[in-house]
Amino acid sequence: MSNHQVGETTYPTAKKVHNCMASEWIVNGDLHETFRCCTWDEKKAIIRARRNNYRIQPGQKYLRQAMVWDGQLGTFKAIPEMHNICCKYDLYEDC
Repeated sequence: MSNHQVGETTYPTAKKVHNCMASEWIVNGDLHETFRCCTWDEKKAIIRARRNNYRIQPGQKYLRQAMVWDGQLGTFKAIPEMHNICCKYDLYEDC
């Protein structure tokens, strides 16, 4: 079991392409089951993310959280709508 702490959360505008870490949880989980349970707006958010290869695009606002995982400092970056889907459907481990 991993140990993590969430630090500051910000919503900057991307200057370059970033991988959406929340999308990884959706795609690597049961995407079809999650998609089936989603609202129409959530489905549109997943489709938009897929069209961009699940990447945060330059000019797009994204969620950035400073985190500590097992004593290692890191940064979590996600499309806010994809992060909200993960939280709503309890897709993150150890949350």
